[in-house]
Amino acid sequence: MERFPTSFQQTYKSICEEKNINYNKEDLKEDLKKAYEIGMLAFDEKRWKKLGLVDGAKETLDFLVEKEDELILLTKGDLKIQEKKIKATDCQKWFGKEIYIVPQKDAGVIDKIVGNRNPSKVWHVGNSARSDVQHALKAGIKMIYIPCETWAYERKHEKVEENPRLITFQKIIEIKNNYNSLI
Repeated sequence: MERFPTSFQQTYKSICEEKNINYNKEDLKEDLKKAYEIGMLAFDEKRWKKLGLVDGAKETLDFLVEKEDELILLTKGDLKIQEKKIKATDCQKWFGKEIYIVPQKDAGVIDKIVGNRNPSKVWHVGNSARSDVQHALKAGIKMIYIPCETWAYERKHEKVEENPRLITFQKIIEIKNNYNSLI
């Protein structure tokens, strides 16, 4: 969590040096403080709550609960940050205790969570070619890839190869709209 706002500060300072902008120490100190605060907005729980989930997510999750599908949330990242984000977006109401926060996703982690469930009936839904698609397919389960809110680098450098267990949707609501063809 400290790395992100600190990177904002370092980037600002580097740009100033590159552009030969000479600040007095007090002005630079104030600007670096502002850069840090901007970086911290990425971790603002009130902002997460206000932004909520991606369009169609609540409707889709409500629909899947109504269908009595078993829902499991697997997310990677810093435990404290992810817990706060899950609480701010009220995700526990759909996933209950089936929430797993891991530092890294890989096929082994997915295998453990899938357990003895039939892999042909398990779907992983995610937006990352690297963290979701590759590992879900390697774990032998089905994958719904929704390429939204991903880093520009990943969209450019991570190719998603065709696979019979992979479906790409542009919006999460398409899961609901195509439900019968998925089961």
